[in-house]
Amino acid sequence: MRAVRACLAALVLGLATPVLGQEANTAPAAQDAAAEDGQAGPATEAPGGGPDYAAWAETAARAEALSESGRGSAFALSRLREEIVAWRDVFATAQAANASRIATVEAQIAALGPAPAEGEPIEDGRVAQRRADLTGSLARLRAPGLLAQEAYVHADGLVGEIDTLSRGRQAAALLSRSAPPLDPRIWPEVGDAVLTRTIGLWKELNTSVRSEARREVFAVNWPLALVFLVIGAAVLARGRGWVAMLGARFLAARTRGRFRGPHAVNVATLATSVGYELVPLAGLLSLAWAVDASGLFGTRVMALINAVPLAGACVLGTAWLARLFFASDRVNPAPFDFPSESKEDLGSRLRQSGWILAADVVVRAFLSVGDIAPEVKAALLFPVDLLLALVVFRLGRSLARAGAPSAGQEEDESTLFRRRMVTFAGRAMIGVAVAAPVLSLLGFHRAGSAILLPSVITLGLLGLLIVLQWFATDVYALLTRREDTIRDALLPVLVGFALFLLALPVLALIWGARPEDLAEAWTRFLNGITVGETRLSPRQFATFAVIFAAGWFLTRLFQAMLRSTLLPKTRLDAGAQNAVVSGLGYLGLTLAALLAVTIAGLDLSNLAIVAGALSVGIGFGLQNIVQNFVSGIILLIERPFNEGDWIEVGPRMGYVRDISVRSTRIETFDRTDVIVPNADLVSGQVVNWTRGNLVGRLVMPVSVGFGNDVDHVIAVLRSVAEANPMVLLSPPPAVILAGFGADVLNFEIRAIIRDVNFGTTVRSEINQEIARRFLEEGIHTAAVPPPPPPPPKPVPA
Repeated sequence: MRAVRACLAALVLGLATPVLGQEANTAPAAQDAAAEDGQAGPATEAPGGGPDYAAWAETAARAEALSESGRGSAFALSRLREEIVAWRDVFATAQAANASRIATVEAQIAALGPAPAEGEPIEDGRVAQRRADLTGSLARLRAPGLLAQEAYVHADGLVGEIDTLSRGRQAAALLSRSAPPLDPRIWPEVGDAVLTRTIGLWKELNTSVRSEARREVFAVNWPLALVFLVIGAAVLARGRGWVAMLGARFLAARTRGRFRGPHAVNVATLATSVGYELVPLAGLLSLAWAVDASGLFGTRVMALINAVPLAGACVLGTAWLARLFFASDRVNPAPFDFPSESKEDLGSRLRQSGWILAADVVVRAFLSVGDIAPEVKAALLFPVDLLLALVVFRLGRSLARAGAPSAGQEEDESTLFRRRMVTFAGRAMIGVAVAAPVLSLLGFHRAGSAILLPSVITLGLLGLLIVLQWFATDVYALLTRREDTIRDALLPVLVGFALFLLALPVLALIWGARPEDLAEAWTRFLNGITVGETRLSPRQFATFAVIFAAGWFLTRLFQAMLRSTLLPKTRLDAGAQNAVVSGLGYLGLTLAALLAVTIAGLDLSNLAIVAGALSVGIGFGLQNIVQNFVSGIILLIERPFNEGDWIEVGPRMGYVRDISVRSTRIETFDRTDVIVPNADLVSGQVVNWTRGNLVGRLVMPVSVGFGNDVDHVIAVLRSVAEANPMVLLSPPPAVILAGFGADVLNFEIRAIIRDVNFGTTVRSEINQEIARRFLEEGIHTAAVPPPPPPPPKPVPA
């Protein structure tokens, strides 16, 4: 079998070699012709260099005349606009003429200083003469840029005038009214158009087959046509089987590792479904190329042949979307988890719309050759549009019903919003399906066509975007190995938003926007906006972002190197090391921001007045934040406490876990975090229990009852304190009689312990030992009860 395939491949290559050789020989000539065509544009440069303002004046005069008269064909306006846009690009480049020399001369004038005012001492004549010479040179150097700037504004205004004129014509044509399709007066013209094109198509077929010139072309190109024919037939006959076989093998081979699970199945299924539809489309394209390469047919036949791949794309695309959204065995996330009965109806309606779109493409191709009145063309397309509107109406009605939330079903607000959007889309389709035929029947056929076909194409594009977001979600799940709440993850949502932004130009073209309008919008976006005398462009923001990101990365890298390699080898404690690293971090970020502003060319001097006016209000609103920021800098410099210290701030007590510029985080003994503003730490009283060392004093009150020997109690308490390993013996612990209670004697043990962090533990250990010793020594912690009264004497009888 492999040998047979090799022989077939050799035969195909052998047949295609003469044609490929002929194309290779003709390629240089085509390239030369293309080069000559590329040089046919307007001459924008003068012989001495710079823009040719005389030629520009002629072009501008023609544009002004067309703009004032409002005449000229759409083709003439388009060509003239292209020419003016080329001039505008030239003037935009010429505005930067002599930029380096201008900067040098301005620096020289600034070095000489301003001319003395009236009443000030007269400066040296040589300085005044030098300033005058430099001022003249500066005016001469600025002249080309100023002329280019004026011409740029002129060209930009003319482009806007032409765009306004073109859009006005487009709107007028959209709202123009002609004979409706049911008007009997145009029916003879409709029949004549159909009959004329049918006869012309038949005559063209007969003439093409009998033409000796076309036979000669076919004799040369038949190998290439045969190659395309064989490929197209093979792909149409066996392509889908090959794709299904590859998909099954791929799923069977990847059952282990990262590529497994339901998301892996979704990715493989989507890839298989795409190939399942693209392969037949490639076969149709190959067959169309085979017919075109044969050279046997004329314009009318080739218009129909070239429309076949597009018609096939309509059928295959709608079938693909129907399979992904409305297949009975497919489980989609909300809000596309439609009921089974709704899926079948929605899928059939969507497939019907694909066939009707294909018929529309073929009819338009049939009518594209030759002149035809707009109302006649609209009458011929009206049956197809009416069928499409009927299918869209039923599709929208089914979608509105299926998208409504089920009664008694509780869902979150996000899912409910999505279901409402699906319902809104269905109702919008119903409105379009009703409005488009009505407008056509009233004679506004352009308006009817302008809302029906774009609505259907927009629906398909939105479906494609949703499928791509599902694909991104599945790929993200495979990479991160996450299964739960993956649909609500941030990255897939951002991917969907980016896809929607990329689809906006396509949507604009679908709804009638001209490519020139999109190009103009893109040009203005790249040029940026002007705030006062400062122009801010996306290129500047991108440069700023890249430089600042690089500076931020280098700063973090330098901080990590200091924290891990250099600072541990110094005598600085942990708090000082943290202060050094934090200070260098803020310094690095500040330098990165200044460097990014300088390299990006952001001139913020003109915004100084606005910033000064805003700073007053912002100062009042942010005074607490600024106060905390300054307090944070003071804490990092003075370092009254470090991370890990035990501090007490008012009623709050705990360990310092983080010191930032605005606040300090304290972890209390209850394992809760308390965020304390730095201003409170600087202006208030802070008790640091572990500042410098961990040694601290422990004071323990102990009460015993009256009647106990005081010296004996003191000796017992002192021995208990000295026996604890955490208590320092130098200075030795002290036991004092602090006072008297109602029935008790109050003693205090005052001892210095090694680590104040273990104060609670030491207190518990000493209390346990005191209880044991008091029991052994017979010391009572309460007053000794008085002896019971003697029994009453018996009364003598």
